[in-house]
Amino acid sequence: MRYIPVTDVFVEKLKQQAKKLKRSKAIKQAEALDRVSRTYGFNHWGHVTWCLKEAASRQSQGCSVKADLIDPTKLSFTSEVEYIIGCALKGSCNVVRLESCILFSTDDGDAWLLDADDHRALCPLWHGERQSAKIIEDEKTFYVEYDGVFDISSGGFQVSSENPKIGQRTIFGYPARAIAELVESVRRSTPR
Repeated sequence: MRYIPVTDVFVEKLKQQAKKLKRSKAIKQAEALDRVSRTYGFNHWGHVTWCLKEAASRQSQGCSVKADLIDPTKLSFTSEVEYIIGCALKGSCNVVRLESCILFSTDDGDAWLLDADDHRALCPLWHGERQSAKIIEDEKTFYVEYDGVFDISSGGFQVSSENPKIGQRTIFGYPARAIAELVESVRRSTPR
């Protein structure tokens, strides 16, 4: 199963929605929980509970988990980038997936944008210092001018960047497992 970040509050909101659905459709609670779960991209209710346990495990490793119901009509790629940069500046480890793009922050002040389809990378924040990053967004699309490529290998984040401060290196201590899982989920969901 793929990991989707969840919190106790998020799971409670799903339970409340399932309770309303159960009443309105006269169905069993288990069926209502599964239906609501699938609405948010989970396979079934058991997937939600697995993700909640996984989130607790990740929190115990120092990664923060932020999940809530998101209104897709109010979603802004640029604001998500600024959010992930803000997390990195606070020393908070976060991983977010938006379609085929993965954004993550680290506790040592790095923020990255990754294109999971093409393994391209851009680092808008390196050791707490903003880097040149060209991101263009309109109402329907966004464009990122990536300056590097990445791979996950042997638990390390390998990157080759045109940014001379970063260059070519393998970085350990990043949430490589979570990134690899998201890259794999993008690969599985992309028609070939």
